[in-house]
Amino acid sequence: MGSRMGARGLHNGPTPMRPTDSSIALAHLLLAAALAVPCVALAADATPPAKPAPAPSATLVRMRVPLFADAFQSTPVARVDAEFILAEELADAVAGSHGKMTAGAKAGQKDFVPLLERLIDIRLLLVEARDSGIDESAAVKEKIQALEEQQLKDILRSRAMKGAKVEKAALDRSYDAARTEYRMHALNFTSAEDAKAVAVMMAGGAPFPEVASKLAAEKRAKDLGVGSVPASSLDPVFGPVLKRTLPGFVTSPTKVDSVWVVAQLLDVKVQDDPKLRAEVEASMLEAARQAALRAYFEELKKRYAKIDVKLYKSLDWDGPRPGAAALRKDKRVLARIQGGTTITIADLGAELERHFWHGLEEAAQKKRIGGKVDSSFDSLLFRALMKQDAVRQDLRASEAFRKPLKLASDRVVFNAFMEEVVAPSIKVPEADIKKYYDEHPAEYRSPGMVRLDGLGFQTAADAQGALARLKGGADFKWVGANADGLLKGDAQKIKFEGMPVTLASLPEGLAKALSGAREGDYRMYASPEGEAYVVQVAKEFPPGVQSFDQVRDSIRDKLFAEKVPASIKEWADKVRAHHEVEVYIVRAGE
Repeated sequence: MGSRMGARGLHNGPTPMRPTDSSIALAHLLLAAALAVPCVALAADATPPAKPAPAPSATLVRMRVPLFADAFQSTPVARVDAEFILAEELADAVAGSHGKMTAGAKAGQKDFVPLLERLIDIRLLLVEARDSGIDESAAVKEKIQALEEQQLKDILRSRAMKGAKVEKAALDRSYDAARTEYRMHALNFTSAEDAKAVAVMMAGGAPFPEVASKLAAEKRAKDLGVGSVPASSLDPVFGPVLKRTLPGFVTSPTKVDSVWVVAQLLDVKVQDDPKLRAEVEASMLEAARQAALRAYFEELKKRYAKIDVKLYKSLDWDGPRPGAAALRKDKRVLARIQGGTTITIADLGAELERHFWHGLEEAAQKKRIGGKVDSSFDSLLFRALMKQDAVRQDLRASEAFRKPLKLASDRVVFNAFMEEVVAPSIKVPEADIKKYYDEHPAEYRSPGMVRLDGLGFQTAADAQGALARLKGGADFKWVGANADGLLKGDAQKIKFEGMPVTLASLPEGLAKALSGAREGDYRMYASPEGEAYVVQVAKEFPPGVQSFDQVRDSIRDKLFAEKVPASIKEWADKVRAHHEVEVYIVRAGE
């Protein structure tokens, strides 16, 4: 192995970046640019041979290795000191640069050479980082420890949820409820007598809309208007009543909480929507997985934990005595885990504190802690229990743990080297920033934008009526509260959230309808899905040009990121002479 220049590698130890307003952003850009090599893995979990470099007299065997075949993924293709680069890593890099490839795919000489060189460069910096002691820093060790704990938890959670599934019959029932919509005109009453008046008035020949209008005018009913509700969202009390009602008929008065509801069912729509079915199935599968995870938690509690339930229930985190501050320091044990781990009241306090930015004492004054106690304790306990279960299963010795952790740990070490060593060596002169700004004026022109207000309607006729009233001088908010046929909630597919938007970002039909509209103008848009909208241009924001001062930092970050690959190459070339590098690939192709 080549000589070393100092105990901490060629760069004479880490040099922290100077703290500037954009240092954090630059660090993120640096790491993103450094790792922008197509699907590059930073390390491989391989067991090196006793002597990494073959002796001159060693017997050499030439093999034809399909790069993308699973059987050859652990075959070394290059070596940096005792660190091996595997066929799997090169295959990932090639696939990332050309899209997904199969076992029969071919990679030419021009394809793999620069990618392999880049993998070697990254591995050289990783080896240099370790030789320099960067992996021994407290910050890096802390990150790797967190990765270890997270990896163990991920494996255990994945195993616990593996058997979760959705039964077809249950899926069919939930899908039918989600795809069935009830369109109705509903009234709310505060008294049963007023609710019964609907049937009396209709028996006299009055249609439901007329009855609704009259009772609302007399303040005997609240007219909820016409709307559509999925079967899955129906009230559990009123839903069965509505489902027994035929279109055109009126429900009997039904008490829901503190009000009486009467509705005329106008239509029942059942749609065949594969996408909706997939969404329902995904939601049910997630629920099944969470249930499996909860069952695993309960199993671990029985197996490993002894909880002082009496002490736990006696705690009043929102109360004045002893107070949240005192409990935060209380070392009494709430739970004992097999293996010696304990969870104290103070530990629970630290977990609770993560939810409250201004501390537990202020949260206690507002009586906000109590609602978080059970979930926080469960989270704390579950983490401790999974640690113990990981020991029982000897997960740290498993390939499922070691390989992903090696990759992730190497990435942490490499990133630290990039931040501490490579970043300070990259300079972006002010003249370069100004030159880029002057040469790319189109990038810094802000497009014209508009802020829109809008109302959704069930039919174009309803929208047309509202548009006429608005153009006649009616108040927008009044129309939004009183117009016929307004869409409610999720039934309104297009949302108007008060943020400036470009016309190009809008649905094509809406953008076309708004073409030429000025501030204060109203336009109507009928969507292909059937609903219609009345849209107002509430405010216009004319196009403009961003000043140099406004975009200076973003240009600097862009130019900085562009310099990262060349800087990596420069550092790799600098340290290469002091490390053993061997490439095992002779040629690619047939």
